[in-house]
Amino acid sequence: MLVASVAQLFRDDAGQHDKYADITWPQREGFAHYSALLTDPGCLVLVAREGSEVIGHLVGKLSESTPTRLVRLAILESVYVNAASRGAGLGSQLVQYFLTWARERGAVQATVSAYVANDGAQRLYQRHGFV
Repeated sequence: MLVASVAQLFRDDAGQHDKYADITWPQREGFAHYSALLTDPGCLVLVAREGSEVIGHLVGKLSESTPTRLVRLAILESVYVNAASRGAGLGSQLVQYFLTWARERGAVQATVSAYVANDGAQRLYQRHGFV
């Protein structure tokens, strides 16, 4: 279920905005990659469902401090809400849950990257304080 949502994100986002992205990665590597994240306490994996249908997901991680960054960061790796479910606030709920989870675990800053041409993602992240 999660891998299918990630695969759709790859097709809808990277497939539209990055000619060098390998949009087949989720089908090949996704199951092993995300299965490992499920047992990592420094990772958050959320799946949003409506009934038995997966309508979105979020994947976030914590990074430890480094010699050049003396704080714990929260990295918002992946957020997706399928087209039919957008506009009802699900993306905001997922992001807010992630930010709360990260803060409770000592993260003092959160980061995310998005394609500049992805206006919807840009608006979502700006609503939550990302610049």
